[in-house]
Amino acid sequence: MKPKNGKATLRLFVGGVAVMFIAGILLLACNKNAAGVKTTAAHDDITQIAEIVQGKVFAGSISSHADDSMLSINYNNGSQFVLVQDMPGLLKVDVPTLASATLITSIYGVIVNDAATGKTILLANNDAGSIQKFEQVKAALKGSYTSTLVYGVTYIHAEKS
Repeated sequence: MKPKNGKATLRLFVGGVAVMFIAGILLLACNKNAAGVKTTAAHDDITQIAEIVQGKVFAGSISSHADDSMLSINYNNGSQFVLVQDMPGLLKVDVPTLASATLITSIYGVIVNDAATGKTILLANNDAGSIQKFEQVKAALKGSYTSTLVYGVTYIHAEKS
């Protein structure tokens, strides 16, 4: 009968426990509480606003051109155009050129959010349903905003070849 080597068995046992201990620590360190990890508040606000107006969210650059009765918003160098017809006698909104912005398009109107400053421009259609939806948006906004009513909005999706 061969005598058992007690030191080898003890080394295997201690080594296994050490490996399991280290693996447990790594697992706990990598698996942080998901509730503690939040997305940015601005992203959550934009998502909530888009849900209120049942709109589509686009992120990118925006430039605009305005004349006496029309505001033309150019999104991502021509991938989409938004034509906004102003209401006579109401506040005319200036949409600046923004390198990083969020554009929400909806049947109720247009929302432009400057990602750098958090300022929001609300362009609501002049009907009871749109006005009601945009009042909900105003209540949900936590940052500053500019709002006006518009006569109508036309969306043009351009395809680049």
